[in-house]
Amino acid sequence: MVASIHLPPQREQALSVGGDDEVTYLFQLEAKIQSITQRYTERLASNFDAGYEEFSKMAADFRDVLGLIWSVRTPSLQIQQLLSLQSTFLEYLPQFSSEFTEDDEEQTNALFGLLSMFDEAFSILVRTKEIKGTELVRLNSLVGSARSKVLIVLGEGEDEDEEFEDVDACEEATNSVSGQEVDADLGVKMKAAKILEHTICEIGKQQGMGID
Repeated sequence: MVASIHLPPQREQALSVGGDDEVTYLFQLEAKIQSITQRYTERLASNFDAGYEEFSKMAADFRDVLGLIWSVRTPSLQIQQLLSLQSTFLEYLPQFSSEFTEDDEEQTNALFGLLSMFDEAFSILVRTKEIKGTELVRLNSLVGSARSKVLIVLGEGEDEDEEFEDVDACEEATNSVSGQEVDADLGVKMKAAKILEHTICEIGKQQGMGID
């Protein structure tokens, strides 16, 4: 059984920085992020009427924001905003750890689905050399944090920081549908080991790890 997650189509032309369209976009983006923050804060206060009653609801809102960022087709805007969005997501994730149980696959699928969207977006931006330098270092750090936090919230222990140094493993990941499929038949720990795998491989290529 395979659940597919797709990034939305992008604008035909990249959003121009400094114009009215950017102002409108930034207003929409800020409103969506503020809504997530407010609902998360309400959850912390145990106000489930106004806050997130379950993780999948928050994941859906993060997917919405990620899709908005991706659609603008302007790397100078996308990169910092995507890095910030994933950082915020990882900050909020531990508060939902009690929901990831064997009896509630909806929450787990929502988690891996969202991470697959991040993986596809970041791997494309790294592969096209839009992300480099300090941004690449920050992304690499976020990848390690994501893998560790996912294993912890799922009750699978610490990540061993396994890197995709094997050429065949990276080629297999690259040749798969990047960031768009989550195999429900895989065990939770195996899924966690594969999160952001395309991004990891692209970072490895950028850093000259001997991967062509």
